[in-house]
Amino acid sequence: MPTQQQIQRQMQFDLATTNALRERGDDETKPHIIEHHFVACNQNALAAVAKIGRMLGFEATEFQQDKDDSGATYWYFDLLSETPTDLNRLARESILMLALAEAHEADYDGWGTLVAK
Repeated sequence: MPTQQQIQRQMQFDLATTNALRERGDDETKPHIIEHHFVACNQNALAAVAKIGRMLGFEATEFQQDKDDSGATYWYFDLLSETPTDLNRLARESILMLALAEAHEADYDGWGTLVAK
């Protein structure tokens, strides 16, 4: 379960991001493709997140592999949803993603989307 501090940090991110979208003319009532970003040191952790995500109705992108500045390998992928960008909906999704990541020893790196007018 995410800690209170993690939830508060995520809520601050969600609020800042939805505000930034609105400032750029976003129509929060229109459906958007939301990309929830995950990172892990091993592919198995992400496979578990992807499996549960698919069971919950999210689409999973292909896993990608990269190296950090120290040369360590890491994996990443996105779970996709189509939803309006109002804060209540996005906050529920992002807290769920935070819990999924923690349960499977992955990191939830937030979400992103494009402005829809």
